[in-house]
Amino acid sequence: MNYLDQFQQLSEQRKRIDDLVTNLNLDYINKIKGRFVNEKDPYMQAEVSFSFRMRALGFHLGAMLTYLESIPQRLQDLHYESRKAGLSPMSLYIGEEFAIDVLHLFKSVLFNLVSFIDYTGTLVCCCFEQQNIQKWDGLKSACDSKENLLSRLKLSSSVKLFEKELVNRIYKLRSVVIHNRNIWVNINTKWDLMNSKYEVTILAPQAEVKKFSELSI
Repeated sequence: MNYLDQFQQLSEQRKRIDDLVTNLNLDYINKIKGRFVNEKDPYMQAEVSFSFRMRALGFHLGAMLTYLESIPQRLQDLHYESRKAGLSPMSLYIGEEFAIDVLHLFKSVLFNLVSFIDYTGTLVCCCFEQQNIQKWDGLKSACDSKENLLSRLKLSSSVKLFEKELVNRIYKLRSVVIHNRNIWVNINTKWDLMNSKYEVTILAPQAEVKKFSELSI
């Protein structure tokens, strides 16, 4: 499966989330408020921000995967251009600039992912008319507090599991990417002589990859 096939699968999941949010909007109006609400309602504002950030996340992820898919052809074009210019392709230091570009795109994906998680927390709190609680940390704190209604709901255990298994790892990954840039620009390129094309592998630190491969959710 190539990168674009993976993105198509993710796009289908995003459509599923869109449908769930539409149903959630109707439940909020009909079952929670019991009346029509306008765009100034805290829940409606949170839903707009949630949907906006989800689309931004999809856009940047699509841009990164599209760029990854294009790298072998870009390298192949450089290969033939260097041959025409009488240069040895093997003498060109190629690849690192592509890995750096991927790093920039990945940072954008990570930023939007963290922001999306925060808006998810705000949206969930607004569903229970606790609009004074903001972002993911606010939701987590509410679920940890015995004085808060949310801590007595089944939702609480799901939030705690999600925090432990995924959110905490994402926050730590963001810290690694911001403070240790060089480990994210490793790229392997191999010229396939038989098929006249490049094989490209961009390597993430195995220690970080392992943390996510251990996910149980």
